[in-house]
Amino acid sequence: MSEDVGSKKDILRLMEESTSGDRSTLESFYTAFLECEFVIIKRASQAASPREPKYPTEFFPFLGIRGGDKTWLPIFTGLAALNEWSTQEMESQTILGREVLERIPGEWWLALNPGNEISKEFSPWEISTLRSGPEGIQAAAEDQMPGLVLEQEYSELKESDFPGLSGAIKEIGAEHPSISFIKAAKETSVDSDGKAVSEKGLIGVSCEVGTSPGDLERIRIACLAKVSPLFIGGIDIDVLAGIGESPLSLGRLKAFEPIYKKKGTVQLSITQLVLIGLIVMYIALFALNI
Repeated sequence: MSEDVGSKKDILRLMEESTSGDRSTLESFYTAFLECEFVIIKRASQAASPREPKYPTEFFPFLGIRGGDKTWLPIFTGLAALNEWSTQEMESQTILGREVLERIPGEWWLALNPGNEISKEFSPWEISTLRSGPEGIQAAAEDQMPGLVLEQEYSELKESDFPGLSGAIKEIGAEHPSISFIKAAKETSVDSDGKAVSEKGLIGVSCEVGTSPGDLERIRIACLAKVSPLFIGGIDIDVLAGIGESPLSLGRLKAFEPIYKKKGTVQLSITQLVLIGLIVMYIALFALNI
C-alpha cells in the first residue's frame, strides 16, 4: 500500500480552507471526502482492549476507540498520519470516504487524522446527513453556517470586561502538561445591515501531538468548567480544542497571540531541522580541515 492514498493533498487543503467559514469551500471538502480513499485500522482480534468500545457485532472489522462519553472511528489520509497517531504497528486497509459513512455505527463519531495538525471530527448527525448525497452535503454545510449571519468579526477578549480570565487560563495551562498554548477572542456575528446579531467568547486550547481524543475532550471540559463562571451574566462561551501547532479547529483564532504558552518547547519544521543538520555537518567538516 502506498504511503499516501487518494487525493491527500486536496483533502488537507480543503480541510484547512474550510475554517474560513465559506460554505462553498465546506461543500467542496465534503464532496472530495466522499470520493477520497483513506487508511482505516483493522481490529487485531475479537477480544477488545480496555480502550475499545462495544462493537455492533463481533464481526465488525474496524478498530473503534472510546474517549470520554464518545466512541470514535479513526481514519487517516495516509500511513504517515497513522504513524503520528500511534507508534504501534497496526494492520490497515484503504477505504472510500462514502463507504466509511455507510459502515460506521450510528452513534459513533468519525475522527479524520486524529492527533495530527490538520484534523476533522464528524458528529453522528453530520455523518447521517452526508449519506443522503448532494442534498446532504448542502444541509451539513448549511448547519454550520449561522442563520442570517453574513460574517463573523473577531476581537480581543479584554481583561477589564472579564476580570480573572488571564489568570484562569494560565492556571489551566499549568494544570495540564499536554497543553501547548491557549488563546482567547470574542466572536461577533454580523447581519446584512452590519448589526451585531450575537457575541460569543472563544477559548482555543491546543495540545501536543499524540494527545488522545479522550484526553483532548477531558481537557476541553475542564477548561470550560474553569472559565464559565467568569462569563455568567455576560456573553456565551465556547471552548475549542485541537492538536498540534496550527490545529484546524482553532483556525478562527490564528490572528491572536496566546495568553498561555508552554515554556521550554520549541517546534521546528522539517526544513528548519534539515538546515540545522547541514550547518552542523559544515562546521564538523570545517573543523577537520583545520
